[in-house]
Amino acid sequence: MPLIPYLPPIATDAAAVGIGAVCGALCRHHVGQAATKQIAKDPKRFGHMTGWHTAGINVLGSFILGGVFASPLVGA
Repeated sequence: MPLIPYLPPIATDAAAVGIGAVCGALCRHHVGQAATKQIAKDPKRFGHMTGWHTAGINVLGSFILGGVFASPLVGA
């Protein structure tokens, strides 16, 4: 009897998407908190960026995902 039971591909895909969504949401939350604290420290310098840090986080995440998926696989 195998240690890991057979899971259909749709279940493993759904689990991978869920795990990625949780990781992305946590990262976005923590980076957003850090940006908000930085804006609050010096509102004269960073006040114009209020609200734009969310867009910046999403664009940066998109570039990271693009880099990950564009990288070649070793041995493929």
